Amino acid sequence: MQKKTKSKLQFREVLFCLLCLILSFLFIYFFQADLNRTTKRGDKERIATIYYKNNIAQRKFNDRVVWERVATDTPLYDGDTIRTAELAEAVIVFDNGTKLDLYENTMLQIYRSASGDLQIAVDGGGIQMDSTSSDSTVALKLDDGSVVNVGAGSNLSLSSDAESGISLGLQNGSASVSTGSGASATLGLGESVSIALL
Repeated sequence: MQKKTKSKLQFREVLFCLLCLILSFLFIYFFQADLNRTTKRGDKERIATIYYKNNIAQRKFNDRVVWERVATDTPLYDGDTIRTAELAEAVIVFDNGTKLDLYENTMLQIYRSASGDLQIAVDGGGIQMDSTSSDSTVALKLDDGSVVNVGAGSNLSLSSDAESGISLGLQNGSASVSTGSGASATLGLGESVSIALL
């Protein structure tokens, strides 16, 4: 009798351990699925798609406060804020053909104006914009109050650093810069300009 009771206890222990393992794998699966879930909106129209090159990019809707990790090929909507961390890079392809490379430690917010032109508010970091296949202008609003109007068919690089300020370089097309203090400049092919941060 004693042996029979012992075998019943062993069977129950094995069954309990098996049940615990199954539950732990189930919880890990749901945690992973929730961690990598991206939200799609039905109330706004998609204006771009993001693809990440290295590590993970994050997005925040303009009416929410929670950042979420985005998978590659995730749609972006009007007013979304996107950021990359250290050693992370991403590419945003807009519906009008404009391509935007985001380097590490970059944060920006994307808008579409009533006329359909893009407006991008850049808050630090570095970007490379290629609008050679686009026929619309892009307005870059910088964190110091400066505005860069980039013409259609242009290729521009921008980097912002707290120590060295903002550097713009135009590889192709046309662009004009208006600083927050009222100064303005027009960039030609191959020209660059630096804006000191106060």
